[in-house]
Amino acid sequence: MPPTCPWGSAGRRPAAPFTDVGHGESLADVAMRVYGSSEATDSLWLANRDRVDRPDATLPAGTVLRTP
Repeated sequence: MPPTCPWGSAGRRPAAPFTDVGHGESLADVAMRVYGSSEATDSLWLANRDRVDRPDATLPAGTVLRTP
């Protein structure tokens, strides 16, 4: 089985190593905006567990997330 792309099946790398959370966004929303796919939500959460309590939480606007 080939290795899984950490940023989802869209295969789009983020332009920057960090991104700011917009008002009312969840990790799935950020993954969709940054990577073009919500499949990257788990990778995004694993990279930001020190900043995000739950992967399904709505995040405070302005939170800075690492984009692996």
